[in-house]
Amino acid sequence: MKINAFGLSDVGRERQTNQDRHLCLNKLAFYVVADGMGGVAGGEIASSLACHIIDVMVHHAFRDDGWIWPSQWSKDAFNPELPLESNILAFAIERAHETIQTHAQNTPGYESMGTTVVCALFHKGKAYFAHVGDSRCYLIRNEELRCLTSDHTWVKTKVWSGEITEEEARNHPMRNLLWQSLGGQAIQIEHHCEPVLAGDMLLLCSDGVTEMLTDREIGLIIQKASPDPEAAARQMVEDANEGGGRDNITAILVHVAASEEADKATG
Repeated sequence: MKINAFGLSDVGRERQTNQDRHLCLNKLAFYVVADGMGGVAGGEIASSLACHIIDVMVHHAFRDDGWIWPSQWSKDAFNPELPLESNILAFAIERAHETIQTHAQNTPGYESMGTTVVCALFHKGKAYFAHVGDSRCYLIRNEELRCLTSDHTWVKTKVWSGEITEEEARNHPMRNLLWQSLGGQAIQIEHHCEPVLAGDMLLLCSDGVTEMLTDREIGLIIQKASPDPEAAARQMVEDANEGGGRDNITAILVHVAASEEADKATG
């Protein structure tokens, strides 16, 4: 199987600057979306720092013959209950978190800076995900869309407890209140691993997509554009803007292709 991916970010229609950042590292089959917060400059810096540090850490763990746990990384940081790939993601996210915390503590006016993050690493027929915050990852398989992440928001905890419904959460005035983000207090990284099949499409996105589009609308866009990740990403950004574009919009679409499909796409 081969991976074809395309990422796109747009400022939206109501914001003056784009605080979203993303990485599309096709050589490593590694992808990141980060959505910054804490003032215009603070949000931009936080999401940029997150992507930069994660990029550096992940490259330290990649060698020509595959993924390793670099010797310079503390053995104490390795969690034997998680696979190597998830450990790499966790270590990279933790270092980004610490870097943002340090910057916020040492820079007056940036105390509230932070960012969400969602990462996906594809390796040997599986996708490894890690996230903090409310940026999401979806899997589209056999025309069915499934969200693989859980929003780390106040309203989501109320849904889990049965106090409000999913529909009430979608329109709740506190729907964007996060209970954790990079740069804040201690984080609890959520991990997920999913076997991938030829024909699968995966979406990583900021809440600028999910605030403007329902899951059903997202699924229909991807189905119509499949197997072209660029067409899906561009249509998603366009439709999110048409829906109001109240926030920055970032989407990475990943298509898992059989080898012969990938050869045609790149030939």
